[in-house]
This record gives sequence, structure tokens and C-alpha cells, in this order.
Amino acid sequence: MVIYLSKGIHYQNQSDYIMINRGMRNATLSGIYSYLWSIGSRRFTKTSDEREIEALNVLKQMGLIEVKEVEGDNDKYELLTHCILSLSDKDITMDDKGIEHDIYFWLKNASLNLSIAELVKLHELNVRPSDEWFGRDNLYKLVMKLYEPVSTDRLLEYQMLNSESKDEVVAAVERLINVGIIEMM
Repeated sequence: MVIYLSKGIHYQNQSDYIMINRGMRNATLSGIYSYLWSIGSRRFTKTSDEREIEALNVLKQMGLIEVKEVEGDNDKYELLTHCILSLSDKDITMDDKGIEHDIYFWLKNASLNLSIAELVKLHELNVRPSDEWFGRDNLYKLVMKLYEPVSTDRLLEYQMLNSESKDEVVAAVERLINVGIIEMM
């Protein structure tokens, strides 16, 4: 069994194919490829169907999904470490509370693309999004908050695997993916 998540932005839909943009590349998908990509664009999806797994491997080679064997509790986090979290163009209003609000405002206002590990670290440190962390003038301060003290033994992605905040942040990101607020790149 594998779990996967689609990457890229769906920008055109025809009756027999869809068009996806990821970075500077466009792809046209039809049949099982468009079906699988569409499902994975709004949620983590699992399958054990051999035909689907073969198609997923093609999509992975195209850079349009992240896929891995189902192993346990860290699967969703590990998939997200290979994605760029991007806000959709969807016009939304967020309640001024909760972790989804924080994630949304971090992604919207930080002067760098925050990874899932960095979002976990900020939540673990109880750092709320505010003007004190946003903008080019505060970029150095934000990076120092995320990476000081410097750990030479493991990357932040591995350090956050054991964070008590990891599951809560991953669940919140998943909810934002499910409603189309976050897209994977």
C-alpha cells in the first residue's frame, strides 16, 4: 500500500484531460493519470491497486506527486517534507484563532517559503505570526529563531519527527489542503 499527495496547480479542465502547472512546467493528464492526480490534489490518498501504483510512479517521475510506501504515523509528515506549501488563489477569510489561522498567516506573510518542519518548529516554540517576524527586515530574525541553536547532527526535518507539535501541525495542514487553501508545489 502507498500513500500519495499531488503537486502542482490545476489550471485547465477539459472533458477528457486536465492541465497542471508545476513551476515552469506544464503537463496534460488524461485517464487514470488525471483521475489519480485530481484525488491527490485535495487529500492524502492511499491505494494498493497495482495499476494505480504503476500510474503513480509515472506521475512521480513527472514531478507531479509525492508517493511512499505506507509505514506508520509519520507518513504524511514525510510526504510534506518533499513539498512546497503554497497558498491557493482562493479568496478566504480566516478566524483569528487556531492553528489553521497561524499556518495560513505564516505562509501568506513570511518572507520565505516555510517548510512543514519549520511550521512545526514555530508551533513548538509557540511563535505566533505577527509583523515582528514578517518582511525582509525581519527575515534574519525569523531564520535565527528557526535554526538557533545550530544542530549539526540532524536536519530540522528529522528533528521535528519527534516533536510533540508535529501531528497537530500536519493535521492542520491537511485540513487546509482538503478545503483548497493550500496547494502543494
